[in-house]
Amino acid sequence: MSSLSDLRIELADTLSSLGVNTYTHLPGKATPPSCIVMAGSPYVETGQTFGEHLVRLEAWVSTQKGDNESEAMSVDALTEQAITALMRDGWVIESVSQPFSFEINNGQFLTTAITVTTPVTLT
Repeated sequence: MSSLSDLRIELADTLSSLGVNTYTHLPGKATPPSCIVMAGSPYVETGQTFGEHLVRLEAWVSTQKGDNESEAMSVDALTEQAITALMRDGWVIESVSQPFSFEINNGQFLTTAITVTTPVTLT
């Protein structure tokens, strides 16, 4: 397993504390509420020191279906919980997107994309 895969798994482990379905890749089928961990853009950049790289990952936090108000409240709560868990585990939060509609299993789910970075030495 590569360091990049290890980082995706580590990020998913952090987000599993939210008590939602957590995936280390974009699944064929997902069950919201969920957190889906994917590569960010750019995925890997040169780091601050020789041999170090900066890896960027995204965690897409999606809420379950409901009326507009309950979905908005739910995605806000999940996003806040995710930010707290990520900060606790030392991830650097680069940005959090505004909520958007993401299609999962032929349904539209309210989602935010949280972009995190971490330094790594690839071997």
